[in-house]
Amino acid sequence: MVTRREFLQGAAGSSIGDQLSGVTRANLKDSIGLETLTSLILSGFSSPGDRGAGALYVRGNKDGPLAVRDASGNWWNLAPASNEVWAGWFGVLGNADDTIALQLAIDYVAQSPEGGTVRVAAGRYNIAARSGYTDIGAHDDGVLGHDEARRLAPEPIDRQAFAICLRDKVRLVGEFGTVFQGSYTFGAASADEIACLATHASPVVQDIGIEQITFRNYFFAFAAPATNLLFAKFTSLRFEDCAIGIYSRGFERCYLDALSAQGTGCVVAIGGQWCSRSDEYNEGGGFSDKTYFGVIHNIYQRVMGEAEAAIDQYFDRVFYKTQNETMRLGPPARGRSIVRSFRYLGLCGRAVYLMSRYGRPNNANTFRLISHAYAHRAALWIEAAIACTAEVIYLERCGYQDNVRRTGPIGVSFVDPFLGPKVRIPAFVKGANCQIDAQQVVCDKLAIGNEFTGRFTYASDVAFPNNFHSIKDNLIANSLSTWSEPAGSYGLTLVSFELEPNSSVELEEKLGRIAGPRAAAVIFASVRQGSEAAIYLVSFDRNPARAGQSALLGGTDLLHFVKGERGQILVRSRMPEKRMIASIWAH
Repeated sequence: MVTRREFLQGAAGSSIGDQLSGVTRANLKDSIGLETLTSLILSGFSSPGDRGAGALYVRGNKDGPLAVRDASGNWWNLAPASNEVWAGWFGVLGNADDTIALQLAIDYVAQSPEGGTVRVAAGRYNIAARSGYTDIGAHDDGVLGHDEARRLAPEPIDRQAFAICLRDKVRLVGEFGTVFQGSYTFGAASADEIACLATHASPVVQDIGIEQITFRNYFFAFAAPATNLLFAKFTSLRFEDCAIGIYSRGFERCYLDALSAQGTGCVVAIGGQWCSRSDEYNEGGGFSDKTYFGVIHNIYQRVMGEAEAAIDQYFDRVFYKTQNETMRLGPPARGRSIVRSFRYLGLCGRAVYLMSRYGRPNNANTFRLISHAYAHRAALWIEAAIACTAEVIYLERCGYQDNVRRTGPIGVSFVDPFLGPKVRIPAFVKGANCQIDAQQVVCDKLAIGNEFTGRFTYASDVAFPNNFHSIKDNLIANSLSTWSEPAGSYGLTLVSFELEPNSSVELEEKLGRIAGPRAAAVIFASVRQGSEAAIYLVSFDRNPARAGQSALLGGTDLLHFVKGERGQILVRSRMPEKRMIASIWAH
């Protein structure tokens, strides 16, 4: 990383501009004797040596960036030598509210198709002015399929206040010791409470980054309430006394590492948005895919009470909208409700909460280390998890005895409205295989599998035309169907393997033990270096009469399922001269 001092030393020693002692942007308008210069490096923004020092200005015009006119009538414009700028060049100095000036810096680099980096010098900055309101994506259009008789008026669009809009391909990078200060009081919850940084009016934002900044006293430190983030990077961030650290409707191949929080309701929350009256699979409810969560340290250290309840209820009322399940939700599209099967469990007291409002799975997320201390709720809670893994979860003084000031038994000083009175937290980890180290925790058990109270699993919603080709693995498991596996099962398993020509494979050997009295698998098969593909549903029912039954859901019939001598289920290729690739999604 380039420090501010190194940057200024490099600029001062370069030949791209003349550095005049005492010339700042503030007094450039009064400067004379600049007629022979075509470029100059300012010694400050308001005064020599302040955080605006080092800005390169060139002869320009009144319509150029940060235009300023000298005493001789010549126009000068900011002209950085690269797509990396310092916020101080735009007036982010730390001596007043810096909201407007920081937005100028972000908007400047956002003009470039390649984006750029805004660096912020070490120091404390007030970023607390309300600049506008960004849409929250959690609303439906009133439509219920093709049933015009049951159409309702569209829901109004809720909006959340924000200070700074972070745009595509812009990185905001602080020096060590950079602090953004807000004015939020923990427990306040309304549309007027400010998100320090937010996305605005974009369904997808990519390649943004926030690095090495401490956020104090914000409702959201960062919010993307109607946006899916692609390739976003959040590193070396600290959240103090915020309601939510990072929130987005969706993550796709993002990177988070070195996050820490104290007194913050939830460090990272994804998804959980009402978006349709139809009770069926819908990606609009939010998801997290293929995202890396590195080290996350969370010390909550608050006594749960009215403040937490206000934040939890606001998110439910505006984002999750549990009340809509009785007021606006239509009948289940597949015989069993998807939407009602995912319960909102409250935000505060959590480290990471990946929600699946409409059954969209959270796929292939990786967690390195989560430490969770003095907190009432779960460290890692993943709904509809597929192939999510965590190396280590560390728990310390968690559960109903999460604070030294809590002396009564369970449910005396605080009743969790989402669990009920005198009920211990069910677990601290859900949806990820991991190692857990726990000290002084109160719960029913440390971890549970990917349980579903509605007893369902994933199936394909891909429609295959007769002439389809190039079907990829990631098209499978995009929706939900009814399922007979009892609640409390071990979740979904993904196994991929190759099927050699003229060979057979024992499916249960590939999958290991399949729990429950009845089970089944969705199998995707394709020809290596070919266009043929197929999807099957295969029964592993413990009743021998039904075990091994299969159904071709779509595509070309490539596989043949038979029973072996011991009753095992074998799969063989119907095209013995070709090598197959198969993936099994099993419950």
